[in-house]
Amino acid sequence: GNTTVVQRISSQALEQYGFEEYGLDDPRATVSVTAKSGKKYVLHIGKEIVSGNGYYVRLVGRDTVYIFNTYIGKTALVPLESYVSPILAYPVTSTNYMLVHNFMVNTHTYDENGTLTLGTDVALTYWDLSDRQNTEYQTIPYKMTDPDLLSYIPSADAVYSVMKPFVSMESVTLKKLGGINDQVLAEYGLDKPEKSLYYEFETKDENGDPYYLKNYVYVSSLTENGTYYATSEVYGSSDKQSYELLAGYDQIVEADRSFFPFMEWTTIDWVMKDY
Repeated sequence: GNTTVVQRISSQALEQYGFEEYGLDDPRATVSVTAKSGKKYVLHIGKEIVSGNGYYVRLVGRDTVYIFNTYIGKTALVPLESYVSPILAYPVTSTNYMLVHNFMVNTHTYDENGTLTLGTDVALTYWDLSDRQNTEYQTIPYKMTDPDLLSYIPSADAVYSVMKPFVSMESVTLKKLGGINDQVLAEYGLDKPEKSLYYEFETKDENGDPYYLKNYVYVSSLTENGTYYATSEVYGSSDKQSYELLAGYDQIVEADRSFFPFMEWTTIDWVMKDY
């Protein structure tokens, strides 16, 4: 759709009632528009009209009020989060999402004082083919790193089902962008997350040199809507020694239950059953 002017308020009505009548003395939104010529225009958006089919709008610099159709409300009056794609981890592709090292899922429990205890559901890592070639483990891409699970073979399908959703980020909506503090985390149940996912990942920087990443994803308990809230921290390094917190990940997202299957798993679900 397009934003169009439906009607102009008469100068007599504007003189009689003033901008306050139309919600333009204290506009609900201000929109800046730059034309192809480079000239800038500023619009103030006021009240919704009685029928609900438009909004009162003023072009700053003119003592005129117009009624715009509802499309302006669908663009200018939506939250900032509607314009930003949700992101929870450094982007992976359909060809590299499985190449995770030092992969770990922890369950968080808290005592009556709020003290955190971490319990490890699984700890494993990708096993480079060069290290397992010509061995009985040649077709086994992962190995356990949890001391209590070293005699077991990790389920590759389990790792794939956890990592693959990060490729497309489907069924995920952005709930909060920036300003993530303790109060905001508490509002979404992320001051005390139920589980966390950690993994390391190697990619290439803009020069084609190795770039190393550490991803932390924190997931809330299941909400009454059958979804999860999640937030993350991502650290990057060019030398695998000094890591820095990367910008752009200060988000809280809401994800369908299927996005985080490991939230309902126990250790046995991470083990290959037929080996």
